[in-house]
This record gives sequence, structure tokens and C-alpha cells, in this order.
Amino acid sequence: MTWAIVALLSSACFALVSVADKRLLSWHMPSVRSYYLWLGTSVILFAIIVLLFSGVPNDVKVDQLIVAYISGLSWGLGLVCLFQALKQEEVSRAVAIYHIFPVFVAIFAVVFLDESLNLGQWLSIMVVVIGAILISLHSLSKSALVSAYHALPLLLMASFMTALGHFASKVALDDLPVNSVYVFRNLGMGTLLMLFARPSTLKESLSVFKDRTTVILLFIVLAILVPTSVILTLLAISLGQVSLVATLIATRPFFVFIYSVILSFHPIR
Repeated sequence: MTWAIVALLSSACFALVSVADKRLLSWHMPSVRSYYLWLGTSVILFAIIVLLFSGVPNDVKVDQLIVAYISGLSWGLGLVCLFQALKQEEVSRAVAIYHIFPVFVAIFAVVFLDESLNLGQWLSIMVVVIGAILISLHSLSKSALVSAYHALPLLLMASFMTALGHFASKVALDDLPVNSVYVFRNLGMGTLLMLFARPSTLKESLSVFKDRTTVILLFIVLAILVPTSVILTLLAISLGQVSLVATLIATRPFFVFIYSVILSFHPIR
């Protein structure tokens, strides 16, 4: 059950990223594009660092690296959709809806990877998804319902692309070590995020240095939380069935809720 522990650690860590992302996008970043630039730069930088230290296996095939790269593209597009939705929807509800992706992952895994799930495991997946829906619908006001309606297509697309990212990562990890998949997954994600940069984005991005809190929060998220979360996720996927790993990772809304409650008593200033 090592994979389960690692998956839960990944979920808890990614929940911190979600809460911090909401704070950054709402209060600290001059634009969403500027955050894409920072995130894209950081994941590419970490990919280069890991590549320099670990290299690429001698017997690796190009198609295996392409699959890892595609996993990053998928994850990146999922993040873009999620970030856009976070500007319209409250973080706990947005993350809850987004985390219906285990259903997509399970379908991919059963159809294409020959993973087998018994009735209890399918029920467990559905419990997670139903729980996410219940969290997302809890105490919605009329205005919140309108907000959720507009954000729903983005959240569904984010969920689907994230599921595709998990699936592609599992395919790549069947042939490659975690560090190689991490490198090319990061390159894929970084490439996609960089596509949203504009000439004015660089100037906007550099403006964050005017605020010490923003710099500290960005460093914690991009240099610590994101790399740790991604490595834990890939490690969990490499150790267990991706359908079950994705289900445990989808417990992120629970951790987001816990963190949100804690921060409601001790808000970040």
C-alpha cells in the first residue's frame, strides 16, 4: 500500500498548491498570464536541472519520451482551464468539481491499460466523485450558482485533460523511470504555458518583485510545493494502478477544505 500513502501525500501537497494559487491569482499576480509565465519558467528550469543530473536512459525510445511530453501538455491545458475557472469560482467548489477526473482515468485505464476494477473499487471511485459534487453544491447562493454554471465547462475540460495527463504518465512510466517522465512532462507543461505569454507579460511578471509577500509565496509554491507534488504524483502512479491512484489524489477537496478552515481562523495577510 505504499502507493496509497504516496498518493495521499501528493493530494495533501497539491491542496496547498490550490489554496496558494487562489491567493496568488486573486490578490498578488497582475494577470493570469504572468502566473503562467512564472509557472512555465519554473517547471522548465526544474526539468533542465533534473536532466543535467540524471540524464536520459541509453535505451530510451523517442515515442516513450513523446508520451511523457504529451502528459505534460495535457496537464498544462488542464491547469490553464482550472486557473481560468478559479477566477470565477470559489476555490473549494472549483477544486471539487475538477476532481471528478478519476472517472475519466478509470475508463482510460480499463479500456487501454487492461486494469481491472472490482465492484468495491468502482463504488469507491463513485463515492469520491459524489462527495466532490456534494461539496460543490453545498450552500450555493443564487449568485454562486450563476458563477458555477459559467465555470462548469472550464472545470470539466480541466478534469478531462488532467485525466489524460494521468493516463499518459502511466503509459510513459511503464517504460521510463520517474525522473525521465518528470523531465519531459515538465517540458510539455512549460511549453504549453509559455504559449500564453505576450510581450507585455514579461513586464507584468517582473512587477511581482515590488511586493515581498508575493515573492515569498511564489517561491514556496513554485520551488517547493509544485515540484514535490508532481514527483509524489508520478511516484504513486508508477507504484500502483493509475485508476486507484487518481482516486486517492482526488481527495484533494478534503484537504483544501481543512486548509481553508484553518486559514479562516489564521488568514494569510
